[in-house]
Amino acid sequence: MLGAYLNGAGQTNESKQLDLYDLSLQLFKSKPKLDNIKKIESSIVPAIGFSMQTNWAASVNANFLIRRDAAHFEDKNNTILTSLTYTINNQFMVPLQSNWWFKGNKWNINTDWRFLKYPSITYGLGARSRLTDANYIDYRYLKLHQTISHSIAKNLYAGVGLYYDYIYNIQELNPTTKLSSFKKYDSSTTEKAVGPVFKLLFDDHTSRSISLSSRTSIWCILI
Repeated sequence: MLGAYLNGAGQTNESKQLDLYDLSLQLFKSKPKLDNIKKIESSIVPAIGFSMQTNWAASVNANFLIRRDAAHFEDKNNTILTSLTYTINNQFMVPLQSNWWFKGNKWNINTDWRFLKYPSITYGLGARSRLTDANYIDYRYLKLHQTISHSIAKNLYAGVGLYYDYIYNIQELNPTTKLSSFKKYDSSTTEKAVGPVFKLLFDDHTSRSISLSSRTSIWCILI
């Protein structure tokens, strides 16, 4: 399978985007000093949300930022992001994402792991699906994506990795005597995909970037 993914996040005017830390600096007219910045900054925030797929959902979100000390202010910061979400539809989601830099920004290890228990409604294939065609499908999903990259130019990295996706315990909930798409196509109870990836990354942030919003990151992945 060959695919390409390109994503960019940049900010040309940082004053247009503020977080609480930026706002406090403006209110008190103070400038941060690297020596005074905590090496590990963290936040754990509960949240409630709603979407058509999940209905009402409750989550606990945790973010960790490991900053460099003043002697290594040119090195990039390490980050860990995770959360735990449970929904009224009995869906359960746990992602774990991390971004680690080594050897003076020469090496980068990126992790994207996720587990989902995700009962949901599908309507089969085609553009003429009706509400009466709804199938209630439940499954578990394990995602293990790992890449390692090496610097090939300033802020430019090339790397390889392995993507593993495993969907299991696929089953139709509340089946009826009607021939559903799930039965019609004799769907399997497990699906697996695994393969190497090639990654090209541009990332220009350093530990001098006080806010995570003030960074540019562009990457391209071939699977």
